[in-house]
Amino acid sequence: IFFAFAILAILNVIVAKKNYKEEPNIEPSEIENSPTDTDLKNCINLSSTTDAYLALLGDKEIIFDDSKNSFIMFGKSGHSFVAMGDPIGDEKTFGSCIWKFYNHCKTNKKETVFYEINKNYLNYYLDVGLSFLKIGEFAQVHLENFTLDGSDAKPLRHAFNRVEKEGYAFEVIPVEKVPEILDDLESISNEWLQDKNAKEKGFSLGKFTKEYLLNFPVGVIKKDNKILAFGNLLETSNKEEISLDLMRYRNDAVHGTMDYFFICVMNYGKENGFKKFNLGMAPLAGIEDNTASFWNKIERAIFSHGEHFYNFKGLRSFKDKFNPQWEPRYIAYSGPFNLPNILKDVTLLISGGIRGLISKK
Repeated sequence: IFFAFAILAILNVIVAKKNYKEEPNIEPSEIENSPTDTDLKNCINLSSTTDAYLALLGDKEIIFDDSKNSFIMFGKSGHSFVAMGDPIGDEKTFGSCIWKFYNHCKTNKKETVFYEINKNYLNYYLDVGLSFLKIGEFAQVHLENFTLDGSDAKPLRHAFNRVEKEGYAFEVIPVEKVPEILDDLESISNEWLQDKNAKEKGFSLGKFTKEYLLNFPVGVIKKDNKILAFGNLLETSNKEEISLDLMRYRNDAVHGTMDYFFICVMNYGKENGFKKFNLGMAPLAGIEDNTASFWNKIERAIFSHGEHFYNFKGLRSFKDKFNPQWEPRYIAYSGPFNLPNILKDVTLLISGGIRGLISKK
């Protein structure tokens, strides 16, 4: 799922692209309390959100609070340091962790940006004087209520049965056996990327590297013992949340394979005691018609009429059929008068630079 929300900045980037030169990579700034693998995984184990695992991609820097009980993962783009989500780890240390990142940005003369934060910690960002913009809504399915029984679930039940009648079956490959299927998964991923004319994104979602996938169990869809689709499973240690990260399939997979995959993973999560299934973001969704914010008015207009850029409504509709609960997501940022440039920095970071934004190859 493509998370890059800042479509409103794209017009500015496209107009300026002839004169725009990507800034060279900034040399890593000095960060005290540099992480070890043990520190990182300890914080991930404390987390109640599967987004914590994005820290294992290797495409972000990590800054810990002084106790090393929480961290912030961030990327560098233009004049901004962009944190991916809220801090990860022990919630008691989130406030101090946010302050540390903010001061790190100030020391390096960069704008402070937090991308895809939730409403529970807004007071921490207010404490350091950041501004906010709603960027969409986030969907979670409460698994105790998830069922294929009853009239309301009839469309999902039919979708599930239709694919299963084709001889498809779901299986979870435990993490220790994933090396045995890595070559098959890479073949499927390459085929999927080529078919979608896409390139790996990273930052706000997983990307295919063998090193990354070796951290997780992998859900697969098989027919006649051949893997037709896969997705690595992200699971919090406290069983608060489970999600699918990469979701890729072969060209000859039948229509409805992804619906079937989601249903299978939700059933698996429910059977194994997980509370919620993370369906991820619907960018620009849930912006009210009567909003007073200038930027929210623009977002609302793009959501309603921006299909040329991205199928915003279609993504929201796809997730809605699983009957999730929706929560707002925000971007928090310093430099309130510099928002267009901040949105450009975020967009370029998520899309992999100006070439990734203008050309998918």
